[in-house]
Amino acid sequence: MMAVGKGSARDRRIRVAIGGYTKVPIEGTTMDELKPAPLAPIEQREIDFYDDRIVAVLLPVAGKSQPDIYVPVRPLCEYLGTAWSPQLRRIKRDPVLSEAIKGVTVTVTPGGQQEMMCLPVDLVPGWLFGITAERVKPELREKIIRYQRECFRVLWQAFQTETLASAPTSRSMTSIAEVR
Repeated sequence: MMAVGKGSARDRRIRVAIGGYTKVPIEGTTMDELKPAPLAPIEQREIDFYDDRIVAVLLPVAGKSQPDIYVPVRPLCEYLGTAWSPQLRRIKRDPVLSEAIKGVTVTVTPGGQQEMMCLPVDLVPGWLFGITAERVKPELREKIIRYQRECFRVLWQAFQTETLASAPTSRSMTSIAEVR
């Protein structure tokens, strides 16, 4: 752990390096103390998506009466055969995704909880569509396209009590198509 002085150019670089966190460090403050605490979910579910176990969590959102669904991104990268670090850099460069990504305490291993970077479920397609299927291994292309087409809907439906009991009928899908 490295202590930070106040007001120096080094302090400004540290604030930028940890995501633009603007709290001015006090003499003797460590980097760990400057990092915001991960959010705690209200509920966590594992969703089976073509044999991939995707975790999704409900998070309370300030100013909203309903919680939002968030999805850890790193496990999705692993399922899709994409490297995590470049994907995180891409998310941080994106003006919409960078504002929405949050550190969330998620239980994903028998060993317990860990902090994972999560996106709101409605922005997952935006991130997924940034992955070009033609640039990945041929054996993963179909899987990436399937995630781009279906993953958002399946994750969202997992938290809708009415939709858990029955899948959409072809008539309801026709009605949606007619609206467009």
